[in-house]
Amino acid sequence: MPIGPSTVGSPRLFEYLIKQGTLLQRKRKYLVIISLDLASINRFNGDTQYCSLPSFDRTNVQDLNGLDSLKKLVLAKRPSAAHVSSFTVTCALVWVCFAKSAASSGKAAVDDDVEYFTFVADCRARLNPPLPPTYFGNCVALVIKAKLNHGELKGNDGILVAAESIGQAIQKSVFNEKGILHDAHNWLAQFEETAGKKTFAVGGSPRFDIYDVDYGWGRPKKFEGLFIDDSGAISLCKSREADGSLEIGLSGTKIYIDSFATAIIEFLGNLLP
Repeated sequence: MPIGPSTVGSPRLFEYLIKQGTLLQRKRKYLVIISLDLASINRFNGDTQYCSLPSFDRTNVQDLNGLDSLKKLVLAKRPSAAHVSSFTVTCALVWVCFAKSAASSGKAAVDDDVEYFTFVADCRARLNPPLPPTYFGNCVALVIKAKLNHGELKGNDGILVAAESIGQAIQKSVFNEKGILHDAHNWLAQFEETAGKKTFAVGGSPRFDIYDVDYGWGRPKKFEGLFIDDSGAISLCKSREADGSLEIGLSGTKIYIDSFATAIIEFLGNLLP
């Protein structure tokens, strides 16, 4: 694993190293320590004097037909719902399971508390005229138009209202007849509205085929976005293992991950035949 700014940029890593005294006492070696621990390989020259960074990893492989079944379920019970896509139902599922696992993970909320869903949409092909394929850089639109009460999310119809709310936000923002940037002047005000509120954010897209990238070293074995660390966001991309499936990533304590994993397995088991 190459050593670089993205490897050492996590606040959690720095906080842990400072508490252990490693960062202050061994400045010249802390980059190597982080690199080796994150890559899960043997320590440099067999040196075992450094303690490992705390970590917990859980990987769930779900039925590949589950995503399609979830879309059919939403469309059957909400036939007028806008933009019921893989992105919509996946985000709705995660949003609902966040709400359902809040109490057991120590992040309990009152039923009347408002929660927001936000993401950024790629504008490059959606401008008129579109940007050329050779354009290098970001061109994204901020979408903060999905909001529901905590009680609605964890209720019996949580997946339906969540998918409906997210779909409406996508339809009104991304596919607006006035253009995807039509309300860019309101983004700051919309963002300020979420200050101090629970916000579920998504980074990435089902269109991002990260596991197909090859710089000459072969395809990536596993993708982990550092931007989800302590931010409350999730990462989303195409799965490495199977066509048509998606991969989500989230970061948190073992209790948090366990609670979420239990919620999503139980929820899908009760919801889908």
